[in-house]
Amino acid sequence: LKEMDKMGIDVQAISTSPSHYNYRIEPELNRQASRVVNERLAEIVASHPDRFVALGTVPMQDPKMAVAELEYCMKKLGFRGLELGTNVGKTEIADPKYEKLWAKAQELGAVIFLHPSGFTDTSRMKEHFLTNVIGNPLDTTMAIAHIVYGGILERYPKLKIVAAHGGGYMGHYPARMDHAYRVRPECHDFITRPPSYYMKKIYYDTMVFGEAQLEHLVKLWGESHVVIGTDYPYDMGYYKPVDFIERTASLTRKQKDAIIGGNAAGLSAASRAKRLDPRLKITVIEQGPQISYSTCGIPYYLANIVAPDSLISYTPESFEKERGIKVAANTRIDNLEPGRKRVTGVRADTGEKQEFFYDR
Repeated sequence: LKEMDKMGIDVQAISTSPSHYNYRIEPELNRQASRVVNERLAEIVASHPDRFVALGTVPMQDPKMAVAELEYCMKKLGFRGLELGTNVGKTEIADPKYEKLWAKAQELGAVIFLHPSGFTDTSRMKEHFLTNVIGNPLDTTMAIAHIVYGGILERYPKLKIVAAHGGGYMGHYPARMDHAYRVRPECHDFITRPPSYYMKKIYYDTMVFGEAQLEHLVKLWGESHVVIGTDYPYDMGYYKPVDFIERTASLTRKQKDAIIGGNAAGLSAASRAKRLDPRLKITVIEQGPQISYSTCGIPYYLANIVAPDSLISYTPESFEKERGIKVAANTRIDNLEPGRKRVTGVRADTGEKQEFFYDR
């Protein structure tokens, strides 16, 4: 926390070290390891909920396990999304086997932070720390190329992908990708628009070390798709991130504010598993097949609610204790899934009615 204060960081998204992806061990073992990591991240967030949010890790060796852990992170732990490595051994993260993971990430509004752990072929990178200096951004470049050309963002246009290290080299060289799309038939097997169209959907962090590089990112992708990064706590990190943005003279005050915090706040808000203030009151009323639900001051919360026979008021804490049900952020009715029940919620502050669904 002291380091964050020194850097001028109010809220930090925390995630595991890339060395703990564990993509090369047995799937079941990594399922257990991922759960241990994620539970610990949740504990850290709970200890300082005003300073930390979390991005989970999943066992990518087994796509089904990965989807299940993503759901656990988002629905049970209240995470904002996932950190993914840029390859799974010799398998690209854009491989068709991960189609359901991308679909679920879009459905849940999960932020996907792509961070490499070196390059897959380091035979020419054994000197000068090139496995990191060149290898890390190169592997991100490869991952983004496969995501874009492989049509991931064509099929799931609402995905929220953040690429570390300014998107690697791909974040600065889209023109060659667009040219290849125009002249090479294999470059539009899965996409219907030039690659730069899809790359504009990606968010790029500020870990580029030079003001000219940051200016180039903003010029290519707009300030709304650049977010602050630190790479803490490694020696290849940069620990004056706010100063770096502030001293980039070509950026306007509005652009700086967006990059320093506004963009990241907007990215995570939609996927945030909100928490209720224990002082608030929850009122649940049974009315035939429908349930009217409201909280004093914070609306739109409903999850797994079994209504009592008559009007009862609870705090979120006592509601969970007495009925064994945790109140969590709800999903709007337009995302209705099979097996879900439709209910009507009433905003406590305005009286406005809203429809939600819940599980029986």
